[in-house]
Amino acid sequence: MRKSHPVRRAVLATAATVSGIVLLLTLKPGSDQGSADAAGSAVPPAAAQSPQGGAQAIANGTVTGDAADTQYGAVQVRLTVSGGKITKAEAVQSPKGGQSDQINANAVPKLNQAVIAAQGAEIDAVSGATYTSTGYKKSLQSALDKAKAAGAAGSGDDQGGAGGAQALGDGTVTGDAAQTEYGAVQVRLTVSGGKITKAEAVQSPKGGQSDQINANAVPKLNQAVIAAQGAEIDAVSGATYTSTGYKKSLQSALDKAKAAGAAGSGDDQGGAGGAQALGDGTVTGDAAQTEYGAVQVRLTVSGGKITKAEAVQSPKGGQSDQINANAVPKLNQAAVTAQGAEIDAVSGATYTSTGYKKSLQSALDKAKAAGAAGAAGSGGGSAADASAGDGSAGSGQGGGGGNARAALEDGTVTGDAVQTEYGAVQVRITVEGGKITKAEAVQAPKGGQSDRVTNQSVPRLNQAVVKTGGADVDAVSGATYTSAGYKKSLQSALDQAGG
Repeated sequence: MRKSHPVRRAVLATAATVSGIVLLLTLKPGSDQGSADAAGSAVPPAAAQSPQGGAQAIANGTVTGDAADTQYGAVQVRLTVSGGKITKAEAVQSPKGGQSDQINANAVPKLNQAVIAAQGAEIDAVSGATYTSTGYKKSLQSALDKAKAAGAAGSGDDQGGAGGAQALGDGTVTGDAAQTEYGAVQVRLTVSGGKITKAEAVQSPKGGQSDQINANAVPKLNQAVIAAQGAEIDAVSGATYTSTGYKKSLQSALDKAKAAGAAGSGDDQGGAGGAQALGDGTVTGDAAQTEYGAVQVRLTVSGGKITKAEAVQSPKGGQSDQINANAVPKLNQAAVTAQGAEIDAVSGATYTSTGYKKSLQSALDKAKAAGAAGAAGSGGGSAADASAGDGSAGSGQGGGGGNARAALEDGTVTGDAVQTEYGAVQVRITVEGGKITKAEAVQAPKGGQSDRVTNQSVPRLNQAVVKTGGADVDAVSGATYTSAGYKKSLQSALDQAGG
């Protein structure tokens, strides 16, 4: 043992020497990096603010992305932004049951952390969680699109804080429908004077015990929202699924109301956001599901007034064809006459009328948000200005014919997913310099013949969008369902982009 002591001492001395050398070497790059940072500090902060809308262009507050469907369930991401930076990312929905629980318990926290580190959607998929990662990134991109839109609308305003109730835009806003195990829940808020004055569930699970549960739970949830003036409400005992869905849809409604409030801050709008606050253009409401099929309404607004209403989707087949041939034209006329959603149901078409009004309200919410966003510094509606000059001067916008495309906001925006008979279609567009530079289908029908049809049709549709700069694209022969879904989602993306 004694003979080994010198060797051990030599090893220890060598290790200590190596450690000291390593320490000295690591200190040198640190000092070099510091000097490089000092030299680089002359670069103005604005250099980081690319036209693509980086983190600094994101509006403060909480924003929830659209739910992205995967093979094993939906994924939905919520972001919290403070000081223009993402401070929190969370998955408010993720696939559940079986192996999904174990996979997502590992994957979701990693994805959440990656978002905060990347401050954007450029994150890697988690190994072994491909479906969850893909859905997460789609919903994350949707949340970023919304946050950028709100940031662009609110730029230049001294808002401060985290966007509380006082930042809510006056009017009525409907949250996205949140799916639960027993049916959808969808919340509508009425805001007056920056405060929530009414909360209601325009959809909730029905049938069996659900009727009794929700008759008790929904009024309590509605009251809690008004008392809390936000989404920090407790679940109702015995109504866990309804409470969870309610809070998700409520957060979505609050996100929209905050965006409208940020867009309209500093404007003398007054009132409840009537027709005069609608942004000119074409806007498509969310599809409203009924017992017999979906109803979806599209509005055309000119000079701040609804000039056309149409149902781009309505129940079909059997008696539905006859019922809707009579009901839909009446509902369309009523929307134009009322200049809003306060219209009566058509006798004998209760389900269609209810779905129509829900989708109509969604379209109005979007048109009001666009109107509020366009009011800041515009001195009035751009379309009205252009028509007053017969398009010759175009208020400096290059003529009357191109107003829709000139009004598009730069950035990336993802349209709503549109269900077709063979699967969902969802379109994302990239806008630069007010023009569409890229169109892509982030979702399209898959499996069987759908693969061949999609591979043939989607590239053509993408090219057509870039060429036309809008939704006036022709369906691809042999791909009727994909083309129809593509155009609907494209229109949704254009609506969000300001077209």
